[in-house]
Amino acid sequence: MEWTNLIVQTIVVIVTNFVTYLATRRKYKAETTSIEYQNMQTILSTYKTELESMKQRITEHVSKVHELEKKVNQLINENITLKGEIEEFEKKFGKQSRSRKRLEQDENPNK
Repeated sequence: MEWTNLIVQTIVVIVTNFVTYLATRRKYKAETTSIEYQNMQTILSTYKTELESMKQRITEHVSKVHELEKKVNQLINENITLKGEIEEFEKKFGKQSRSRKRLEQDENPNK
């Protein structure tokens, strides 16, 4: 009789431990899933914030590039105009006036 009680108690302990193991495993799995979900939410939030920040910086840089392109085009047009004026001036007065200015600068470097 003692052997049967011992066997019954052992079986009850084994079944109880197995059921506890399954319940604990299920609980840990649910907790892990919850933590993974929270981590994914944090990652997505961070990603969206960084994406918006980069989008804004790109927009600012594109604006700056457009402004600089306009300025370069203005300088190119001004350069073309000035070259044309220099050619006109040289046609009217010849290259002598340029040479005279250089000579005067070489003779009087303080001016």
